[in-house]
Amino acid sequence: MGLVNSILFQPPKPTYTADAKDLIWLENSLGERLPALFLPHPRAHWTILFSHANSEDIGFVYEWAEELVYHLGVNVVIYDYTGYGLSSGTPSEEGCYADVEAVWQLLTETLGIPGHTIVAYGRSLGSGPSVEIAYRKGACGVIVQSGFASAYRVATGQMRRSLPGDMFCNVDKVGQIACPIFVIHGTKDPLVPQSHGKAMCAAAQRAYDPLWIEDGSHNNLEIYWKGSIMRGIANFLQSLKRNSPSVKASAGSPMSSGCFKASGELQEKAGGGSTVVPCAEGDNEGCSDDHDEPTSQPQQANGDGSEQEKVEASLVLHACVEAERQREEEEDSDDLTRSNKHSKLQGTLGTEDGLQAQESLTEATEGDLACLHSSLETEDAQAGVAADTIESPKS
Repeated sequence: MGLVNSILFQPPKPTYTADAKDLIWLENSLGERLPALFLPHPRAHWTILFSHANSEDIGFVYEWAEELVYHLGVNVVIYDYTGYGLSSGTPSEEGCYADVEAVWQLLTETLGIPGHTIVAYGRSLGSGPSVEIAYRKGACGVIVQSGFASAYRVATGQMRRSLPGDMFCNVDKVGQIACPIFVIHGTKDPLVPQSHGKAMCAAAQRAYDPLWIEDGSHNNLEIYWKGSIMRGIANFLQSLKRNSPSVKASAGSPMSSGCFKASGELQEKAGGGSTVVPCAEGDNEGCSDDHDEPTSQPQQANGDGSEQEKVEASLVLHACVEAERQREEEEDSDDLTRSNKHSKLQGTLGTEDGLQAQESLTEATEGDLACLHSSLETEDAQAGVAADTIESPKS
């Protein structure tokens, strides 16, 4: 098993340091210590528990977590597996499961976030911990991006049954998970073929309409099809809210809506780092009792429309501001690389500028919606240019 683990797990050199701002140190059931980061949105309804791919750590996925907070208006928590980043120990399947459960306890017990507002989102290797935590604890939904049916199935190519000693047998568990499962997969993934995504859709008890990225590879989906992925996740979250009475009933509670602010207090039990605590009653700095519903790409007009317009306007503003910011960055820094972006862990976790602008916007106009479609479609159109360009393999 040691040889299998050494092949399956490929942790990179850490891309961040122990003094990175707002690290939360946890201890899993196996006694290993692991860092996590909680990125809050003051009016979030959903919390995404994100499990990263192989050959990644918190530094690599920090920017993507920021994108999710910024575009979707959700809380996001990211963490490192045992043996990855600055975590202690040696990577293993058991360690990954213990790690994600420790993060679940952070969200539900320390921060008081109800499990029925937590969505497990895993990419590639992260599909294993994400499926497992939903299997054990019952998340509200699961997002599997470029995930595999099981580890041995990737190596052997056979999809019929799990072999003795197989690891991360996601396809055997999804049929026993009651919550909806949203699969995102590239049609030309050379590392984990699309057949793995199709197998999980077929086996799932409640499979949401999958998102097949035409010509998408394994490591380039967020680069060339970010707009499609964001729209897909937004629609998935909206469907969860429509189909979950327990979620609807909890919408008015600040605690259930995930309203949090960062605190600089040290974690006494963890021996260092800073923690994130719920907003105390009457202490609303950086938070709001007016919790927005999940941001979603507009599907069709409805009779009332006032709340929907605000939601649409928020996404419009975010998309347009982000598109402009990206154009300015490209003009000012042509040498800026994706690895540079992914290794940064600095600045505040909040999105104050975007939130201030969002609060000042009260309704969407026809021109705003056109701008949204244009900006997202421009991102998707880039898929035709160098779509097969892949960085170092991350399985």
